[in-house]
Amino acid sequence: MAAKSTRGFLAIANALGTALSMASAVAGLIKPELALPGASGNALSTFYTQAYVARAVPLGLGVLWLLATRHRALKPALVLAGVVQAGDSAIGLVHHNPGMTAGAAAAAVLHLGSAWWLARADRTAAPVPATA
Repeated sequence: MAAKSTRGFLAIANALGTALSMASAVAGLIKPELALPGASGNALSTFYTQAYVARAVPLGLGVLWLLATRHRALKPALVLAGVVQAGDSAIGLVHHNPGMTAGAAAAAVLHLGSAWWLARADRTAAPVPATA
């Protein structure tokens, strides 16, 4: 039973983290200085925020769908989302954006840790007996 409640908790936590990431991307598109401190809505900041939304929203929607359907592709999608978030955190660090650095790092740990836990739980689950 504990594994089932952990799976539920992880699904909710990943859904919230994914939704927050998508919302951050959209907020940056609306107000670029949130994503790029000091940005004034110039062509480069507009390009960056549009590219960020074009990647974050479809990836996030895919993860949310996989979470909702408990699809078998969830684990690899969480790994992908975690790697993307780790990259976002590194970008935030380079550009001295503490919110992006910390938020993306937390999401990376959440997604990668969840994928690891789900894979581990699947390996240690009792085998299902064959039926005749």
